[in-house]
Amino acid sequence: MQEFYNKALMGVLLLLAVSVVASYLCLNRTYLHLPLVPAGKSDLLWRSEATSDANRGGLSSVKINDDQFSLNFDFTISKKAEYPFASTELMFIDNTGKSILVDLSQYDSLSFSAKCLPANTLTLFIHTFEEKVSVAGDFLTYRAPSAFFSCNENWSSVELDLTRLETPQWWLNMFKIQLSNQAYSLNKVPKVTFGSTFQSPSEIASSVQLNEITFHGRDWRYLYLL
Repeated sequence: MQEFYNKALMGVLLLLAVSVVASYLCLNRTYLHLPLVPAGKSDLLWRSEATSDANRGGLSSVKINDDQFSLNFDFTISKKAEYPFASTELMFIDNTGKSILVDLSQYDSLSFSAKCLPANTLTLFIHTFEEKVSVAGDFLTYRAPSAFFSCNENWSSVELDLTRLETPQWWLNMFKIQLSNQAYSLNKVPKVTFGSTFQSPSEIASSVQLNEITFHGRDWRYLYLL
């Protein structure tokens, strides 16, 4: 009889151990985390590109200081252009360096730590391929839903809701799309951009540091399996 109880106890302990392991694996796969920066921790390949209104006759400038361990860039906004801007883009690429579209539809938020000098209000753009509008390689034709965030000389945590981004009015007007049409999909994303806004300080050097840029999401299939 004692042997029976010992076997029963071992069976219960084994089932408990299997349940704990299964629960850990399912919960770990339910809550998704996709690092973007530092680059060494990311499953995505990308290259950084500095862009400004200088390409359109303006005098704004931007310089990327680091894009591997953090995203660190300096910029100066000049009011010489009609629509001055400066930004740093993270362009998704394949193993050969060719630009690609990535599927980020499983992710609903983006988090990072931010520090700016002087205090600033910046924009996050998630560029998306718009059916019947976008032309491959012509990024002006891609929808660019965005969100604003603020930062100052002290480190602060930022989390942006990727399900509630807003498409700029000028883009909708350019392609004759109704202003109420704010729908977008993150299943074909060519790049992510961090840029200035009309509230960014002008005619002075601005510095931006962004650390631990990470996408977050949920895959409920594993929770249902659990």
